Amino acid sequence: MHVHRTGSGNPALRCLPVLVGLLLGCAGPNAIHLRPYREMVEARPADIEAHYEYGSAAYALGEWEIARNEFEQVLVEQPEDVLVRLKLAQVQLQMGDVFQARDTYQFILDEDSENREARILKGDTDMGLIRAFEQAGTLWFFGRSGEMNLFQRRLLEDWGISYDELLDIYQEARDTWQWLVKKEPMNAEAWCKLGVVHNLTGKIQGAKAAFRLASIYNKRVISVSPFYESVCRATDSGVRWSPLIAVYSPQ
Repeated sequence: MHVHRTGSGNPALRCLPVLVGLLLGCAGPNAIHLRPYREMVEARPADIEAHYEYGSAAYALGEWEIARNEFEQVLVEQPEDVLVRLKLAQVQLQMGDVFQARDTYQFILDEDSENREARILKGDTDMGLIRAFEQAGTLWFFGRSGEMNLFQRRLLEDWGISYDELLDIYQEARDTWQWLVKKEPMNAEAWCKLGVVHNLTGKIQGAKAAFRLASIYNKRVISVSPFYESVCRATDSGVRWSPLIAVYSPQ
């Protein structure tokens, strides 16, 4: 049976629309929007402000590689610029370089231990790592009771850290939220996160107290009180509670 073919029989011509689409894709809306900034940097390569503007524009568009390169260029000349370093850390997180981001936050804190934004962002980064490790612990268990399972071991290998270094992350997260609740004793979010870390590290009474305070100081009607009740029920029955869902989520 004859099959009728529409269009040109020339394979090269049939491929032309595809090739045009690919070429247009290379010059997408982000590239077009960023062109003036790129040209400005090319015209004034020693202008730090030009690099910052290019990086900020790329940051706003989610062009993380460009943003990272430009912010790093700014920091070579202005290493004390905290705002740029904070943005660089956010870019590193977006690119999956979690431990580089932690180092970037720590660099800021080494210079200024009272920097609230760097402390909170580093604390939230630590909480992400902790949640990932704890969640891996809920997967299929392979090993003896009280040991890490296969997934947790593989996770530490992927991260390139030891179990002792992981425990340091738990400690640093706890220190972060303890620091914050001392500064802001009515901060329900900080109390909630402190309760999570306390519970995971076996400090059950501290967890109960933290969740109770989170419930008291909460002003936005979030699910802190049920979290606290879950802790109480678990500890009363002797069952270890896994607060994977115990995250602060304002409605």
